Amino acid sequence: MKNYSPRPEGMSWLIPYLMVKDAGKAANFYHKVFGFEILSEAKDDKGQIMHAELRYKDIVIMCGRMPGYTPPQASGQAFTAPITLYVYCEDVNAKFEQIKQSEAKIISEPEDSFWGDRTFTATDLDGNAWCFATNIAAHQ
Repeated sequence: MKNYSPRPEGMSWLIPYLMVKDAGKAANFYHKVFGFEILSEAKDDKGQIMHAELRYKDIVIMCGRMPGYTPPQASGQAFTAPITLYVYCEDVNAKFEQIKQSEAKIISEPEDSFWGDRTFTATDLDGNAWCFATNIAAHQ
């Protein structure tokens, strides 16, 4: 019996996998707007990107489309994402200025939170929620 790790080297035990309409467009958005590095992309038999792996600092995320998956329909509410990805960055105000110039939808503007982070929330092209934060408690 071969001795091997049940997960690839450099991967976490838990990886967020975002279901998106267009994996290539989403990966490009995460790269250009959110600052992720594209690690790999897999294409289907028609040459369309169906899966991408990206890294931000010490975390890997994946995005793609899977057979049989139907994205949830919009409920008419302003904000309906069932999960939020919480991302620390060096300067949340600069990240906000960058993201508000993109196709992302701003949900909340930067504000100081009671737990010591300055945060804002935006949604990506597919309505996934992203909260960007910089810890400010140590600087007060």
